[in-house]
Amino acid sequence: MSDDLQSLLDRINREGLERAEAEKKRILDEARTEALRIVEEARTESERLIEQARQEAANLKERGSEALRQAARNTLLSLRSQLQKRLFNVVRACVGEAMTAELMAELIREMTAAYAKQGFKIDRLSVLLPEERLEALRDGLLARLGEDLRNRTDLQPQAGRHGGFQLSFNGQDVVYDFTDDALAEVLCAYLNPALAELVVAEAAAAT
Repeated sequence: MSDDLQSLLDRINREGLERAEAEKKRILDEARTEALRIVEEARTESERLIEQARQEAANLKERGSEALRQAARNTLLSLRSQLQKRLFNVVRACVGEAMTAELMAELIREMTAAYAKQGFKIDRLSVLLPEERLEALRDGLLARLGEDLRNRTDLQPQAGRHGGFQLSFNGQDVVYDFTDDALAEVLCAYLNPALAELVVAEAAAAT
């Protein structure tokens, strides 16, 4: 392999990683913004629920302050659970929107390059796409893969998926998961601690 070709491959690999990192940052930024908005909307409801719990505890004064603490604890747990579900849905929607045919092709090329670099031979690629998006993505995705990959790639419909794709090599059971659900779980693992801190801070400020 000539130095010019290796340099070209290195540049393509570097630019692909930079684009993927930029896309990940954009999705995280959008999700953080949406999480802050959700917490702001939830503040009024949180204060109302805590006040309601406080009134219920006062009406049942004989049961002591433990009733208030338990009610506040239950309210906080319920609120955090609802916010986490809403955050997951927001992040999943952002990922689904970002997962274009161009980005999918870039990820597939990066994965095949990394797989081949480990010394593995690639005879066939299986790309599982959401059934309802298969036709819309087929031509654009195959065109962006290039002739070599296109001739070795099978696009298969996958029912029950919203966005993203899954990839396997040579018919193996090992599947690389780039679906919106899987990516949303990874991103939310970074976002949920910050969201939890916001919820606890708001609840503490309201008590």
